[in-house]
Amino acid sequence: MNEIILFGEKSKAIVSSCSSCSGCDDKSEHRCTENIPGITSEKLAENLLESVKKASLDDKISVIFKDIHTEDLTDYKDVKTLINMSFSFPILTVNKKIKYMGPFDSDILLADIKETLGL
Repeated sequence: MNEIILFGEKSKAIVSSCSSCSGCDDKSEHRCTENIPGITSEKLAENLLESVKKASLDDKISVIFKDIHTEDLTDYKDVKTLINMSFSFPILTVNKKIKYMGPFDSDILLADIKETLGL
């Protein structure tokens, strides 16, 4: 089972730019916005889990949300380093390796993760 962990602040809205399409010029579909108002890291994790289920990959990929203020991050030294350096949330790991920082479109991210994992 491949494990995706999304680290962020449970109740605080994300206010950073999108990592899955950074540098793109076409923002008309709102897949790559300057700010994604009102969405939290926890909600983004829920959206990603929905995309995993929709793609029938829930037997191959698990999605977990970890609140950086309440969860034990002892085993995630790289994530703790980024938190201390004030990097964007969420921070997403795939099989314990940091893969993305900042908000993303769940379907686009899942396509990239499928390619990375060879699924």
